[in-house]
Amino acid sequence: MANPSIAAYHEAGHAVMAMLCGIRVLRVALKFEYATAGSTETDDAPRMAHNQAERELLEKHVLVSLAGSAAQSRVNSASLKLMFMDSGDRDAAGALLRLLLSEGATEERITELTESWMERAVGRITDRTVWQAVETIATELQEKYFLSGAEVQRLFDGSMGDT
Repeated sequence: MANPSIAAYHEAGHAVMAMLCGIRVLRVALKFEYATAGSTETDDAPRMAHNQAERELLEKHVLVSLAGSAAQSRVNSASLKLMFMDSGDRDAAGALLRLLLSEGATEERITELTESWMERAVGRITDRTVWQAVETIATELQEKYFLSGAEVQRLFDGSMGDT
């Protein structure tokens, strides 16, 4: 990511998707050095998919993992092409998909599924109202560099309240 704006949108994408999926956001931050990277911390994903509820929660976490790149692609698609090929987010989504598929999932199948889930994430993030929430959180994040989960919730609720 080349500038703080892109990093802020990337992290806001993760945070907004988590909120949409009912996953609690604990904090969102930009790294202070250059503000070209950041982190979004949420409640943990299940480590296994023993039942339907765990499968559904894993699927939500796949979307959250990919939503940063989905938001980033809307702001600057060139940065996404450079970053997404070996992204930690892509790896996280792949690990979650492996849990959903259980044993025997080939890398080709994981890649295929990751691309399919990325399309889902892009579709949700680029919704007009959802994008407004991403913009609101990204703007605040660029100003403060750190947002608590409560701040993210307040900004999200304020952005989505007009629907």
